[in-house]
Amino acid sequence: MIRQPYRILLVTLGILLLTIPALSACAQPAPPAPTIAPTPTPAPAPTPAPAPTPAPTPTPAPAPAPTPAPTPAPTPAPTPAPTPFKINISGYAFAPAAIIIPVGTIVTWTNNDSVSHTVTSRDNSFGSDTLTSGATFSYTFSKMGIFQYYCQIHPSMSGKITVGEAGTIPTEEKTTPSQGSSDY
Repeated sequence: MIRQPYRILLVTLGILLLTIPALSACAQPAPPAPTIAPTPTPAPAPTPAPAPTPAPTPTPAPAPAPTPAPTPAPTPAPTPAPTPFKINISGYAFAPAAIIIPVGTIVTWTNNDSVSHTVTSRDNSFGSDTLTSGATFSYTFSKMGIFQYYCQIHPSMSGKITVGEAGTIPTEEKTTPSQGSSDY
């Protein structure tokens, strides 16, 4: 009989011997494991390069709307200043004795006689002082009407002035004075 410690030794040695061939089989290279070919993964579609973002076009500031120039009110054609009218006092008469003039006309009487005279309206709307030889008297007719006048010194001397607007001849006598001056 084998003693107990040897028996353990022998068992252990037997186990070892039995395991050596198994271990030697382990030392052999293992057969290659079957390899599975990888399934190709589809490559991702190329991402298109982003289009360059165009630089923003500067938006010009809106131009202010032009302010229309004010349309001037139509200016009426200037009314020509009436031509001054001259009446001569000569030979104890006013020449011409009757005239037709537009409103605004200045009438000037000139004494060309050697004697004194006056120019006096019958309604006293205008009148001169005594006019010596060479003296003048002027009056502006600013109203329409018929103005009769005479010389206070020689009442037989008379004249008539008709004042009207362009082509209008008044039919009644007006007695509104305007302005007068005398020079003697």
